[in-house]
Amino acid sequence: KLKQQKDIQFYTKQKNYLEKFIADSNNALLVTEMDLKTRLQNVENTLKEVSSTDYLKSLEGTIGADPLCRK
Repeated sequence: KLKQQKDIQFYTKQKNYLEKFIADSNNALLVTEMDLKTRLQNVENTLKEVSSTDYLKSLEGTIGADPLCRK
């Protein structure tokens, strides 16, 4: 559950950052060049996926967010 919570937190931050960046009219050219609207959609899809019970079940048997396995 901790791993899922960390993933939800990460993708929520990414989603919020992209939404804020896209909303800034000064970034319009970059938004188009970098196809950030598609990236935002991908992040939203991933957030939905990691928030699901199926994702939690897929983590069974993995190390998850074991504090001993830091990068």
